[in-house]
Amino acid sequence: MFGDGKGNGMVSKVAENIPNEFMSFQHLGVMKDGVEETGQQWTNAFEDYRLKADGNKTELTVTMDVEEEYINYFEKTWPKALEILKELAEK
Repeated sequence: MFGDGKGNGMVSKVAENIPNEFMSFQHLGVMKDGVEETGQQWTNAFEDYRLKADGNKTELTVTMDVEEEYINYFEKTWPKALEILKELAEK
């Protein structure tokens, strides 16, 4: 589960993992107030991360199945999250 520490988040499983290249998460539902809600919102949505080496740099590509109503949210939050990931990776 990807959670906020307060019983809310995404219920997911690793669908595929190729170390240092690719990871895919299959979302199964959501967690609200500590209760799993599967088979509804986000069911079978995928979130994929692909790494590609380019000399001494690494390119990260993220693709995600997103419902229309959440596009604006992710357009605002992904850049912030990816900046934190970049900082961690460069340490």
